[in-house]
Amino acid sequence: MAVGMLRGFVHRWWPVGLLVVLGALAGLGYALLRQPVYAANAYVVVVARDSGDNTAVSYAQAYARIAGQGDALVAAVQDSNEQISATDLQRAVRASSSPDAPVIEVTGSGYPARRAADLANLVANALIRTANQHSTDTRVRLILLSPALPPRTPVSPQLAVDVAVGAAAGLLLGGLALLGRSSRRAVPGGQVYAPARDGRWIGTATAFPQPLPVTEATLNGRGKSDDDDSTSDRRSTPRNEQGKRTQRMVRRNTSRRRRPR
Repeated sequence: MAVGMLRGFVHRWWPVGLLVVLGALAGLGYALLRQPVYAANAYVVVVARDSGDNTAVSYAQAYARIAGQGDALVAAVQDSNEQISATDLQRAVRASSSPDAPVIEVTGSGYPARRAADLANLVANALIRTANQHSTDTRVRLILLSPALPPRTPVSPQLAVDVAVGAAAGLLLGGLALLGRSSRRAVPGGQVYAPARDGRWIGTATAFPQPLPVTEATLNGRGKSDDDDSTSDRRSTPRNEQGKRTQRMVRRNTSRRRRPR
């Protein structure tokens, strides 16, 4: 019994298991073959001249928005001796700020790890120099709090995450395949196969035949009705003759009884 249940389980669920394994292998291949990407962070702090000034946080948010555009971006391209374009900097570097602290985080992404750190420091220094040119008007100054260092581990790909995503995709495809396999399949003019509970195909039933054209169906119906009428007439003829004979005999007996003696 256990062997039969195991066979039924394997027969029913083997497509799902196969697709899960294939999805996990695809995720593993993606993680091993894709070029790693490193991310390095540089931190810039905004300092107000007046100790009671609370505008440093607002300026930090504003400078974070313009870090990848305008004069700061042009200054970063010039500092790199035009070895990197402005488009590449916009794609590889992003800046963000904290809502409750006057700190700007500049993140550089790239390969290898040294390039990611260089891009982050390049944009951070360009932003500091551009913002400090207007410190007289803004009454705030930008200071490099922490330069970016080459990271040791990449941010992507992540082996465990990629394998899990591939296995989940295989499980989804396997479930859809199992759902389609469990549905009944009907072939017009052929047979219908119904799946059992254990997944084996058992039982057959005749499927619906192909519909006939209207003219042919009408002719067939007329011919069949004529044949049925003739057959019924032939079958009813002996019965009618026997009934007539019976009626004749009854009449004769009645007439004999009525004659006077």
